[in-house]
Amino acid sequence: MLYETDTSHSCEKVIEKAEDFFNGDWGLKVSSKKDCCVLFQGGGGHVFLQCFEKNDEMKVELATREWDRQVKKFMKKV
Repeated sequence: MLYETDTSHSCEKVIEKAEDFFNGDWGLKVSSKKDCCVLFQGGGGHVFLQCFEKNDEMKVELATREWDRQVKKFMKKV
């Protein structure tokens, strides 16, 4: 499933929050990380997070398999 949300945080801060949430709270492992994106894997699924700017607003796009409930919860935090 693909999700998108707005944020007032920088991409660096969003990725930091994602690592705390998905790795710390749920135990997913970071399998790839760059300045604008991070991929978490575990539990038979994955979460891919990407930040980008669109119309002068910071957007966060999340693609997931098996972690929809947690992604929706995370989107409320950012």
